[in-house]
Amino acid sequence: MAEKQMSLAKALELYNTNKKNEAAQEVIKDRIGHRAVIALDASGQIVVADTLENLDIAKSYPGNDDQADCVSPSKLFAAAQPKFRGDPVDRRLLKANGVTATEPKVDWSMVPDNLRLVAAYAVEVGEVAANSGVSEDAVYNLRRPEDLWAPPWPRMKAKWDKLHKAETKTDAEKALVARVEARLWVPQLPFDRSTDAADLVGELRRGVPNPQPGGPNLLVVHVRRDQAYFEALKMHLAQAQRRGLVLTSIQDVPPGAITRHFWMEKFAAATVIVVLVTPELQEDWGLIEATLAVEKRIIPIKCKVTLMEATLAKKAGLPRQRWLTGPSDNDGWFEIATDLANL
Repeated sequence: MAEKQMSLAKALELYNTNKKNEAAQEVIKDRIGHRAVIALDASGQIVVADTLENLDIAKSYPGNDDQADCVSPSKLFAAAQPKFRGDPVDRRLLKANGVTATEPKVDWSMVPDNLRLVAAYAVEVGEVAANSGVSEDAVYNLRRPEDLWAPPWPRMKAKWDKLHKAETKTDAEKALVARVEARLWVPQLPFDRSTDAADLVGELRRGVPNPQPGGPNLLVVHVRRDQAYFEALKMHLAQAQRRGLVLTSIQDVPPGAITRHFWMEKFAAATVIVVLVTPELQEDWGLIEATLAVEKRIIPIKCKVTLMEATLAKKAGLPRQRWLTGPSDNDGWFEIATDLANL
């Protein structure tokens, strides 16, 4: 393939001129992998010579994969993605007026960013759930910081302020701060910027090829934060997989692969699409829209209580399915796995 013959230096230069260049992205991901060695200047452009030197050091001296003030390909591409303001609790898109784009409407316009971060922090540390009810409660309490008294918000504000203002932070604390700050923004699309959302959904609605003959092929749709639920389902379907059932996660995109192409391939191969329904799923509306556009049987699995169920209510669930109590709900998973294995 032509992109495999391109030098890394050339790919980095091409990416600087066109951040949507798929061939350049492929080479960068293939040659650098997970390593955080990409040096950027003040304007966000790649410093090619420094990056090549950093990569050489990382390959020659183990333990130098994450170098100071450098980024990995995944972070580089994520930073280039257009972003929109988001609800810091459930991460739904916010319009320019500060109101969520979807029902139920929540108005964040009166809550400044420093207090939106408090709400985001509460979600990230597991103090509150990521749903619209908590979002409404956060807005009601945080819009008047001079009268902040309802738990857990005063305590969350004190903890966040202490963490955010600390001059030195551990790696775990730095990662937490990054996750909290990221909750104020929502990627425009959950997949590569090489295509517009409407293009992908349009392709899916026009139909994907029928799967090849064989055993059941289940494609599990979920967000990365719900990986534990997928692993639990995978474990309970282990025997069925040995008998020929194919189980694939929508998140299992191989390194270097283009997400859009992977999705199209897996949607085409699937005989049934299983959706792990959680509040976190609504963070990725592009994934939801792409899933609903496929003309195949869709089975929602009730993992965590959420209003998202209404979006999938017209889809046929499993006959015995109830809300799970968590990834370790063995009785619930046994029932689900039994029904899926008998499809």
